Amino acid sequence: MAQTGNYHIGAVRSYFGAYGVECVEKLIAHNLAVIDHANKVCPTETKVVYTEQLFVKVTTLLLKKFNTENSTHNTTPCFGSVFLEGLSEKGYTEWVKIDQEAFKKKIALSKLKQNQGPIRAFTFSITDKLKLWESPL
Repeated sequence: MAQTGNYHIGAVRSYFGAYGVECVEKLIAHNLAVIDHANKVCPTETKVVYTEQLFVKVTTLLLKKFNTENSTHNTTPCFGSVFLEGLSEKGYTEWVKIDQEAFKKKIALSKLKQNQGPIRAFTFSITDKLKLWESPL
């Protein structure tokens, strides 16, 4: 959340409580955020390095917290999907390429000044091989 823009520390406190404030303190300690003169939490130039463990933790939290049928956070359209299929190596490689291109387009879109604003959004995608068993096909 630190990298999505500025937000007031009071909003963090009222929404997430003491835990949220502790998280902000950790962001500050790791030079990922600062609190400005107006008590707004602001991202620094330091970017988070997403390890596999951090990716799993963050995506799990986001899925549990925001992408549920009863979520009060989803007041505007959102998108979620799951699709499983048996693919050839060529088909799988194309899947990965499509996801990489879509992600790069989202990053490029978010960097355009006219698209920046107050909506705190997230996106992630996972494309991987299921190694449950080896298919004879």
